[in-house]
Amino acid sequence: MPTRTRLPQSSFFDCFYVNFPRRIFGMKPLFSTLAVLALALSVPPGQAAEAPRCRYVTVGTLPLQYTGPSLQVTTEGVINGTPAIMLVDTGAYDTFLTRTGTERRGMKLSNLGRVAQGVGGFSSIYQTRA
Repeated sequence: MPTRTRLPQSSFFDCFYVNFPRRIFGMKPLFSTLAVLALALSVPPGQAAEAPRCRYVTVGTLPLQYTGPSLQVTTEGVINGTPAIMLVDTGAYDTFLTRTGTERRGMKLSNLGRVAQGVGGFSSIYQTRA
């Protein structure tokens, strides 16, 4: 059965996963993995394709501050014309509002029939339009 191994980060091996066989010609797993890696690393640099260079371009700035006792990263914003302090969460997959925040802004909520689980327990998920 193949073993999934993450290769070291470099310009040649970026983001590739390789399935190494457990045994090559009767060798033990560690030696077979090292043999395959040695073969892959023996490619002369001239033959390896150059990775495209990344360019960072500033498209805007966002003033950030630390808020509360846990020093959460926040920024000031506006929702439907009402000022709001917004939590900056770069790992979030969606935008979330508290129930009190939606009620304060007169936003109509629709129950999606789903729940989210967190440290504090379960919470129903609602949808609104901003």
